Amino acid sequence: AKMHFLSVMSHEIRTPLNAIIGLSNLVKNEDVPEQLKENVNLIHFSSNNLFSIVNDILDWSKIDSGKMALERISMDIYKLVSSLSSSTRLLCEKKNIVFNTQIDPELPRWVKSDVTRLTQILNNLLHNAVKFTREGEVSLIVEYETIKENWGRISFEVKDTGIGMTEEQQEKIFDVFQQADSDITRRFGGSGLGLAISKNLVNLMDSELRVHSEAGKGSTFNFDLDLEITEERENADEIDSSEVLKGKRILIVDDNHVNLVVAENFMKRWGVEYESVLSGQEAIDRIAEKAFDLILMDLSMPEMDGYEATEEIRRRGHVSIPIIALTASALIKNRGKVFASGMNDFESKPFKPVSLYNKLVRHLR
Repeated sequence: AKMHFLSVMSHEIRTPLNAIIGLSNLVKNEDVPEQLKENVNLIHFSSNNLFSIVNDILDWSKIDSGKMALERISMDIYKLVSSLSSSTRLLCEKKNIVFNTQIDPELPRWVKSDVTRLTQILNNLLHNAVKFTREGEVSLIVEYETIKENWGRISFEVKDTGIGMTEEQQEKIFDVFQQADSDITRRFGGSGLGLAISKNLVNLMDSELRVHSEAGKGSTFNFDLDLEITEERENADEIDSSEVLKGKRILIVDDNHVNLVVAENFMKRWGVEYESVLSGQEAIDRIAEKAFDLILMDLSMPEMDGYEATEEIRRRGHVSIPIIALTASALIKNRGKVFASGMNDFESKPFKPVSLYNKLVRHLR
């Protein structure tokens, strides 16, 4: 019942957030007056913060109910560290603090892990380090040790010279909705879920998140992962052409007019020829009249939802057209239902433009 409630609330919150984040993303890149751009940036920043809080609550619910599943795919560890370093360096520059990255020269490039969850853990630790550091530096240290053939131990460490913690504070920082001090939320913000989620994700990866800190002298968080070394590049699909989407015909199916406007604006920007319909039945009728290269299908629609519409489209012989689900639901079990109904992929709302773009390119290339 709790998971169902959270799924419904997630959908209701994410739907307006999709419009706010999507449209502010578009305006950010337009040629607008500087004052307006600053206001739009604040809207975008605040809506992303709200989105992060919603995700934290849903992630904790999945962990708490034992529904959190980890992937194990090939990932480029150097690319991960580079991406995290770039975003953290920008945050540090705004606060005039130094950011350092130290990587063991023996570190292999390709390992098998859950890149999304590993990124989430390190992102959270790095953002906390920057948030609680007024001066000095923040460091990301990655070390490597071979443990047996094709397996290695990778140690991740995040250090800062920030406000630090007493021993008593360290005992409760991993508790749900807890901060080290009662006025931390007032002074620094945050939901008090990030470290609890990170600790549990590290536990799911068969490791332990450790902390060493001293009040006024900074903090160090670290954990070790035993990972399989691989040369496979399952996750290395890169966009090789900006022309892939030009002139492609895409049908957008969504019963929410604002969501349609957001998707349509990105289609225009990417040179896509698109048509929009407001229901599953309209989608079936339109496909009977015209040929499309791809369908973006909302899942939650009255009368005929995205699953039923997809099944009917496949039943009528349109078996090769890629269908990507656009869903504001966060329940992990929906993934299986998406593929079982005949869809090829899915993208969560609010969608990240680069993520949707990559998926469109992959299915249309």
